[in-house]
Amino acid sequence: MDKPILVQGIDFFDLESVGSRIDMHTGDIHPINQDGTIDYTLGSHIDEIETNHEWWDALSELDRMIIDEYLSNYKQGYRAAKF
Repeated sequence: MDKPILVQGIDFFDLESVGSRIDMHTGDIHPINQDGTIDYTLGSHIDEIETNHEWWDALSELDRMIIDEYLSNYKQGYRAAKF
């Protein structure tokens, strides 16, 4: 079975200011390793990160807009099904 092709800006965004990637379908956030790979063994859902003030304070304005876009869609019930 072929793996789905994931597209930056549709399926995920790299949040460079906090060294993480958000899955725009699930809201899962995973760290980006120094070599650019994603550590899928670690991570949290955006709801779990909401109380981490250091993480939120470190977000750039652009990354904050990406998170706000996800939260806006998520809170309206438009979560897409995970592949």
